[in-house]
Amino acid sequence: ARLIASRGLLDGATRAAARLAAVSTTSLTTADIQATAAKYFSGQSTAPGLTVLVYRADPTTGQNIGAWTDAGRGDCIGVEATFRHHVVLPLLGQIPHTLTMHAKSVVYSEGN
Repeated sequence: ARLIASRGLLDGATRAAARLAAVSTTSLTTADIQATAAKYFSGQSTAPGLTVLVYRADPTTGQNIGAWTDAGRGDCIGVEATFRHHVVLPLLGQIPHTLTMHAKSVVYSEGN
């Protein structure tokens, strides 16, 4: 259940961070966007387990093509997050002690 909840939090974190980045290309920093994603995990010990990338994304592939703050109106902004979930009870070696989850959200910029 914790694993499924963490996955839901990760998806929500990337969506919220991408949405904020889409409307804030000139007013916020990358650290602000990363902090927004991290807030979704408040109350959990995630500091070493969560990494968040924010970038201008290729509209076809979603791949990183530069700084998100350079995205003009209608360009794509991507937010990728990776979370290392630490399994509390690894079930006698059947599940690894750490599982890595990845989520990505790509939205159109409304800034600039």
